[in-house]
Amino acid sequence: MSVKGCPLLPLLVVLEPWKVFSTRFGINFCMVSARVVFSALCGLWLCFILSACEGVRFNMKELKNRGLTSQKQQDPQTQKQQSLEDQTQKSMKAAKKYFIKGDYLNSIKEYNFVIEHDPKNITAMYDKGLVQYYIKELNDALKSFNDVLKLDKTHANAHFYKGRVLAELNRVLEAISSFENAVFYDPEFAYAYYNLADLLLKTYKDDSEKTKKAEESFYLAYKIWEKNISDNPYCFVQDDEMGEAYKRTRKLLSRLGKIDSSDYKSYMKEFD
Repeated sequence: MSVKGCPLLPLLVVLEPWKVFSTRFGINFCMVSARVVFSALCGLWLCFILSACEGVRFNMKELKNRGLTSQKQQDPQTQKQQSLEDQTQKSMKAAKKYFIKGDYLNSIKEYNFVIEHDPKNITAMYDKGLVQYYIKELNDALKSFNDVLKLDKTHANAHFYKGRVLAELNRVLEAISSFENAVFYDPEFAYAYYNLADLLLKTYKDDSEKTKKAEESFYLAYKIWEKNISDNPYCFVQDDEMGEAYKRTRKLLSRLGKIDSSDYKSYMKEFD
């Protein structure tokens, strides 16, 4: 068989002297040949592995370079937009931190920055309104809650705080309407039912129809609070105002005979 063109020809040329040498000195040619072949194959396999690794490293470097190039060639408008989004997120966090620290003016300033660059950011508008209501900038707070409702008329909390603001501005009819909207969009909003009932009772003491509606609203608030307490007995721990509203509601309903008075007295001992 001709070995012309055989890929192992160089190896055979190398082994030929070994054959002569082993014959002369009595060395096991087969064993030596096997070791040489094995070593050669190992060497070839190692070269293949190193070459493959080098190729992978080159490809990774190439991909990295392409990524950097792509980033550098990114549309300036896109980069500006991304930078602005990052800044608005930072401002939202800063606004909340300022509020916690009691720096309300800077809190509002940060919310204004967000709204200026993102006019449809409902969260920023609503939170800004809460800060303004907290520091009794009532007309500004009313505007903020109205801005929220222009974008989302189903925002129950915005309706609720709009009602609180209007009540403090002595715009009673509008306040009642806002509380009604709050419970319409969130039928489980107990505190909105309570505020609606309280305002009706204060405003229409001699109107039996309004008084009845107030009592119904108190009872709805009570039932929702009862459910909340059964799910979480400590739901009023961090909200003293709502806790007091709950106690007042139970006392009033007990006096009206809407709930069992003995149950109320037992509850008051546990609550106090």
